[in-house]
Amino acid sequence: MIIAEDDAKQAELLRRYLEREGHAVTVVGDGLAALDAVRHREPDLLVLDVMMPRADGLDVVRVLRAERRELPVLMLTARSTEDDLLLGLDLGADDYVTKPYSPRELMARVRTLLRRSRRASDAGETAPADAAVLTVGTLVVDPTRHLVSGRRGGGVHSG
Repeated sequence: MIIAEDDAKQAELLRRYLEREGHAVTVVGDGLAALDAVRHREPDLLVLDVMMPRADGLDVVRVLRAERRELPVLMLTARSTEDDLLLGLDLGADDYVTKPYSPRELMARVRTLLRRSRRASDAGETAPADAAVLTVGTLVVDPTRHLVSGRRGGGVHSG
């Protein structure tokens, strides 16, 4: 897990809470360091402050999504207008928490994002959208089209 937060006290508080829940945590202090860390570590989750030096959190999310990185992103910010929230979510953040926040609520949101991410990952491994056609002997099963047939002139039966 990566925390990108330029306020050292906030970062330390987050790190302690996350480590208490069993997470390995890397802390970085600016947007470019966050991008570098994500590219090299492939974290389960990125906790991302919006207002940071070198590249703000909105730019970080924009770049990560342009790179097709699907890791969950939880944005933290002092910006609390509806427009700020909508912009963060529209750029690809998965959740948006305004400061000041309850650390316990933040941990609950982290657990939710990780649970959802793991479910999606598990579903992708066990039921890919483009499931392959299965062949056993002369039997051919196409789960996408719901067809079963025999390779040697057998009839086609749908299920």
